[in-house]
Amino acid sequence: MIQQPFPDSRLSWDKTLIPEEWVSPAEIEALCEQMYQHACALCREDAQRRDQERVAARQLVQWGNLAEDQGGYHPTYAWKLLTGVLDPPLQDACIQLSLYKGKDDSILIQRKKAQGPIYQQIEDAMDFVAWSINCGSRVQGAYRVDYYELPLDSVQELLSNAVCHRSYEVPGPIQLSVYGDRLDISSPGGLCPDRTIEQLTAGGSRPRNFAIAGAFQYMHIIQGTGGGLLRADAEIRRYGLGELAYRVSDTAFTVSIRRRPFTMDLHGVVPPWEVAAYEAK
Repeated sequence: MIQQPFPDSRLSWDKTLIPEEWVSPAEIEALCEQMYQHACALCREDAQRRDQERVAARQLVQWGNLAEDQGGYHPTYAWKLLTGVLDPPLQDACIQLSLYKGKDDSILIQRKKAQGPIYQQIEDAMDFVAWSINCGSRVQGAYRVDYYELPLDSVQELLSNAVCHRSYEVPGPIQLSVYGDRLDISSPGGLCPDRTIEQLTAGGSRPRNFAIAGAFQYMHIIQGTGGGLLRADAEIRRYGLGELAYRVSDTAFTVSIRRRPFTMDLHGVVPPWEVAAYEAK
């Protein structure tokens, strides 16, 4: 049986129901199937994929994606976000993707928006990141190995956290900006009122949006709460990119990942985590 991964919270805005709207059984079945397929796609092992459970309306109610009423179901804001029906007040629930030539926003190369269901937005944004950053190759024996300059799993973890934990009451999209020297992810709403940056970087996180967090954990988009930044920071350091940088204001929380050129030798790109040892020779 699928367990509810997070404690209930009446203060979770994404669980607000929309009483004038109803969701049909066919619509529920369609979302449940999409969530199941997405979860299977993100399973890391065949055994995990075989054991993947399906989700049903009762679980969506438990998480807060639906509200049951007299045998029928009302959608909540979380339902809208998961299905991509982003009408007001959710019209800014998207990711703005920008690629700049230099270290500031004076020369824009490309800008686009990732829209639709929020889990698909993450996939589309990661395609943009892979297109925007450098990828190099190394010959190892009879094989060629490709390396991105940034650990994509860590970028996806940070972006998934931004989508899950942003304030959807604050206008404006999530901003993912690729500059010549860094990648920034800026999420509207700042930190939760009862959290500090010290608590966050020590693993003391909690969901701002409980209904989205429940769905995202089921779909393997997030692994839980409290460890995302720590995992990403550890991998960023292993890549030799230093620690994550943070900027906090009343309206936004921004995390930055440093970029740096590849180190090359006769075989091609030196694996990023081996650069320090290579340069010390």
